[in-house]
Amino acid sequence: MKFTKRLLSTFLAAVMMFTALGISSTAYAADTSTVSFTFTGTERNDLYDDINNYINDLRWDYDYYDVDMDESLTKIAIQRAKDVMVYAEPDTLPNGKSMTTKISTYGEDCVALCGYVTSVNVNSIANSLAEYLVYSGEFSESIFSVGYGIFTYSGVTSVYAIFSFNNTDQYYTDFTKKSVTASVTSLISNLKLYATTEYQSGYIREKITGVYTQCPNGYSSKIKIPISQFNITSSNSSITKVKNGYIYPKKNGKYKIYFKNKKNSKLAYTISDENRLTKPKTNISSLKSTSKGKMTVKWQKNVTNADGYQVQYSKSSKYSKSKTVTVKGRNSTSKTISKLTRKKKYYVRVRAYVDQGNGEKLYSAWGPSKSVKIK
Repeated sequence: MKFTKRLLSTFLAAVMMFTALGISSTAYAADTSTVSFTFTGTERNDLYDDINNYINDLRWDYDYYDVDMDESLTKIAIQRAKDVMVYAEPDTLPNGKSMTTKISTYGEDCVALCGYVTSVNVNSIANSLAEYLVYSGEFSESIFSVGYGIFTYSGVTSVYAIFSFNNTDQYYTDFTKKSVTASVTSLISNLKLYATTEYQSGYIREKITGVYTQCPNGYSSKIKIPISQFNITSSNSSITKVKNGYIYPKKNGKYKIYFKNKKNSKLAYTISDENRLTKPKTNISSLKSTSKGKMTVKWQKNVTNADGYQVQYSKSSKYSKSKTVTVKGRNSTSKTISKLTRKKKYYVRVRAYVDQGNGEKLYSAWGPSKSVKIK
């Protein structure tokens, strides 16, 4: 199989990077571990027919035959437009393999191009491709079939084109713009993972807002991978807990959050952090027993944004065999507890809690203990 190597000198102002290389064998990376992941973007198939018509109008001025959109080449180009978001090489797949494995059925020369455009404009893209399809003399005249791929993700549009010197009888016909889930398989060594979190207004919890890849050889600085494609765990759930895409602090201490891809755990990322929570204590302002078998505890409302309180009581100053009652409402400041043993001394303490959602609460430290003898 023979291929042509060409270097594109200029690709107009619309293109930020565009390389034309012959498809050749590629040295494999030492680490061949790969992972597949998905991200959602837009196939700009609606542009292909207009681009090709524009190209053919220019070719007629030179008495060249029309170029036809080959179905197989176009399907390959569409996938490659997604691939170059991760790894921007025309002749190498993100998984490290050569494009020869994709175009092995084409016995004569092919040329592959890849690049990025800042403006999705039919005329500018077509004029850029025309350097090969129209203005390269005998080379342009010898091209008979093409495949285009144009894909937009996160404000960046990639272009991939394949030119063949063979005729085609399988014509591409799907010219529909569509939102799709792109799937790309890449060498893990091509990817650098990181995650982002943000605090939620009114909460102490953090929301995991994204897991991204930094692609060193792709134009896009980051590709967001759905969180659902990762197992996310905490090194110590008693200090920090992970639940439903949120990170919940439970108490002070160091912790790690592990992100491991479900398909290949080698694609991983770790957040290391430490909780340094301020946990003000709730002080009891009054503790009395004015009725038989009952006591009333009142406390200070000194914890900001408390959603409720817990009152713990026991016959032991060490709170062994204790009981705890929850009092909901940030404006609550007292609780009467009944069915207590008469003539016995009880120890009581109070703490506040903040509701973090998903059934998770963050508790303050227990306040100072007080005691009362039950009537």
